Amino acid sequence: YTLSLHDALPICLPGIDTSGLAEDRAGNLWVGVKGAGVVRIVRDRVTAWSLRDGLAKPNVLQIVPRTGGGVAVVAEDETGVQVQELTGESFRNSTPPVRMLYPADHPALVDRSGDSWVATQGGVVRFRGGRRIHVYGATEGWPVGSETALYEDRAGDIWILHWGSPSYIGRWKRREKRVESLGAGGPADGDPFVLTEDAGGSIWVGCLRTGLF
Repeated sequence: YTLSLHDALPICLPGIDTSGLAEDRAGNLWVGVKGAGVVRIVRDRVTAWSLRDGLAKPNVLQIVPRTGGGVAVVAEDETGVQVQELTGESFRNSTPPVRMLYPADHPALVDRSGDSWVATQGGVVRFRGGRRIHVYGATEGWPVGSETALYEDRAGDIWILHWGSPSYIGRWKRREKRVESLGAGGPADGDPFVLTEDAGGSIWVGCLRTGLF
């Protein structure tokens, strides 16, 4: 449903307990709200989606802009985490529900090719067309656990941040199909938690213990 921003705030954002924020290619602002759903803000108008509109889970963890337009929504409930794509007004499942042993913060990624990646206790699970195609685990050099975040850079490489024990940052090189650890020191020792790439191509990493790199 669509409302003015003034009327929508107390309805769509109860308690303003937001858990995801993203801007899509069209300049729309998307907000994830725990227990409420997904909100899109266009100028002074707000459109909201909830379970009755096809959202799979009520607690939104992440909103990820898609390269081709629209967004991917990562949400959870007691049965696990699920990734859906929202194009236009319709949701499409990108993964089945993925069971998580512990609460997750931002465990998923939808890459430019449309594959979905979800970090779990057993490794990072990769989905294509809603079907699991691979699990990346310790034998391939990947960290395991829900304390893992995934980001894709402009080159299509996947950055892996792990703030559990041990603290870790690495990069899966798409062309070579292998993971490369950034070694010790700097963000690797500081429990890396978030990452972004700026307009100049520089990578920024925020750590829970040692600040910004």
